[in-house]
Parts: sequence; structure tokens; C-alpha cells
Amino acid sequence: FEANQKVIQSVDQTLDKLINEAGKV
Repeated sequence: FEANQKVIQSVDQTLDKLINEAGKV
């Protein structure tokens, strides 16, 4: 479960970056 949580967290950060990049354009 712990590893799964880390994966979800990293995916969350990646989505945040993508959303930020999309918001700039």
C-alpha cells in the first residue's frame, strides 16, 4: 500500500505540472 501511495503522489505531481503548463498557454 505504501508503494502505491508513492506512485499516486508522483502521478498527482505530474498532473499538477501538466495542468500548470496547460494553464500558461
